[in-house]
Amino acid sequence: MTSKKDPPAPKIEWRDPSALHPHPRNTNTHSAEQIDQIANMIDLVGWTKPIIVDENDVILAGHGACMAAIQRSADRVPVLVKKDLSEERKRAYLIADNKIAQNAEWDFELLKSELDDLIQFPEISADIMGFSDEDMKMFKSVELSDGSGEGGESNGLKTMVFHVTPDQYEVIYDVLQRNAHNAVIDPLNPSKFGNVLFWAIKKLDAEV
Repeated sequence: MTSKKDPPAPKIEWRDPSALHPHPRNTNTHSAEQIDQIANMIDLVGWTKPIIVDENDVILAGHGACMAAIQRSADRVPVLVKKDLSEERKRAYLIADNKIAQNAEWDFELLKSELDDLIQFPEISADIMGFSDEDMKMFKSVELSDGSGEGGESNGLKTMVFHVTPDQYEVIYDVLQRNAHNAVIDPLNPSKFGNVLFWAIKKLDAEV
């Protein structure tokens, strides 16, 4: 009986970032602001994952990190060389490495709590974690809820959260309250605001 062996551990090498080549088919772009954010995070916690290159030192993953290292005049970066991929697989990985991460969803309630807590530390800012001033203003805005959505996800309902200013909140809340009796109530949805909003959107759509 043959025993199943673990694959060999990936070998991390240290290379000059200026010797690495951007992939000509890289579809992901990086703004100067994002490069600053990447560089600042590397300064804060160090390198947490290598730049992935092929046998010709062409970058498959980590273009932004390489640019950040060059910006910081770093003379070496961690590199993992993948020599066993076809050109088609290289190109697919180049896209997937960016797109699959974007498919994740935030737990916004927990995210807001974490951001509020972490920015109290002098060495940590919202910007270093990738959030702008506008993002933080959004998190501080008011959430409109009639309190009936608790547990809605388990009942097959969807939760929608709208970020509004306090002035907008007052107007929207008043309109929803005054029109609650006009809406057609869906027996599957106990949220009066949800029913009013659906009724109002349908009416608006018919008038456009």
